[in-house]
Amino acid sequence: LAVNGERARERPPALVITDLMMPGMDGAALIAALRADAESAGHPPPPIILMTAAGAARARGIPADALLPK
Repeated sequence: LAVNGERARERPPALVITDLMMPGMDGAALIAALRADAESAGHPPPPIILMTAAGAARARGIPADALLPK
Protein backbone atom coordinates (compact mmCIF):
# COMPACT_ATOMS: atom_id res chain seq x y z
CA LEU A 1 0.00 0.00 0.00
CA ALA A 2 1.55 3.27 -1.09
CA VAL A 3 1.25 6.37 1.03
CA ASN A 4 -1.09 8.82 -0.64
CA GLY A 5 -0.99 12.23 1.03
CA GLU A 6 -4.26 13.42 -0.46
CA ARG A 7 -6.09 10.26 0.58
CA ALA A 8 -4.71 10.55 4.12
CA ARG A 9 -5.94 14.16 4.27
CA GLU A 10 -9.42 13.27 3.02
CA ARG A 11 -9.81 10.30 5.33
CA PRO A 12 -7.28 10.34 8.18
CA PRO A 13 -5.95 6.88 9.08
CA ALA A 14 -6.99 5.26 12.36
CA LEU A 15 -3.47 3.88 12.89
CA VAL A 16 -0.13 4.30 11.14
CA ILE A 17 2.63 1.70 11.22
CA THR A 18 5.78 2.88 9.47
CA ASP A 19 9.40 1.92 9.14
CA LEU A 20 12.11 4.41 10.02
CA MET A 21 14.30 3.63 7.03
CA MET A 22 12.45 3.95 3.72
CA PRO A 23 13.44 5.26 0.31
CA GLY A 24 12.33 8.79 -0.49
CA MET A 25 10.59 10.00 2.66
CA ASP A 26 11.87 8.32 5.81
CA GLY A 27 9.65 7.45 8.75
CA ALA A 28 10.62 10.55 10.74
CA ALA A 29 9.55 12.84 7.87
CA LEU A 30 6.32 10.89 7.40
CA ILE A 31 5.46 11.21 11.09
CA ALA A 32 6.19 14.94 11.05
CA ALA A 33 3.99 15.40 7.96
CA LEU A 34 1.11 13.39 9.45
CA ARG A 35 1.23 15.32 12.71
CA ALA A 36 1.41 18.68 10.89
CA ASP A 37 -1.52 17.75 8.63
CA ALA A 38 -3.62 16.68 11.61
CA GLU A 39 -2.82 19.88 13.47
CA SER A 40 -3.68 22.09 10.49
CA ALA A 41 -6.94 20.16 9.98
CA GLY A 42 -7.86 20.57 13.65
CA HIS A 43 -8.04 16.91 14.56
CA PRO A 44 -5.77 14.70 16.66
CA PRO A 45 -3.05 12.77 14.84
CA PRO A 46 -3.48 9.02 14.50
CA PRO A 47 -1.56 6.70 16.80
CA ILE A 48 1.80 6.01 15.15
CA ILE A 49 3.94 2.90 15.61
CA LEU A 50 7.53 3.24 14.38
CA MET A 51 9.35 0.07 13.35
CA THR A 52 13.12 0.02 13.04
CA ALA A 53 16.07 -2.30 12.87
CA ALA A 54 18.35 0.67 13.57
CA GLY A 55 17.79 0.54 17.32
CA ALA A 56 16.12 2.73 19.88
CA ALA A 57 18.95 5.28 19.95
CA ARG A 58 18.37 6.18 16.29
CA ALA A 59 14.61 6.51 16.89
CA ARG A 60 15.09 8.76 19.92
CA GLY A 61 13.39 12.11 19.46
CA ILE A 62 10.97 10.92 16.79
CA PRO A 63 7.45 11.55 18.12
CA ALA A 64 5.97 8.09 17.60
CA ASP A 65 3.52 6.63 20.10
CA ALA A 66 5.32 3.29 20.20
CA LEU A 67 8.56 1.75 18.97
CA LEU A 68 8.58 -1.75 17.49
CA PRO A 69 12.08 -3.20 17.03
CA LYS A 70 12.68 -5.52 14.11
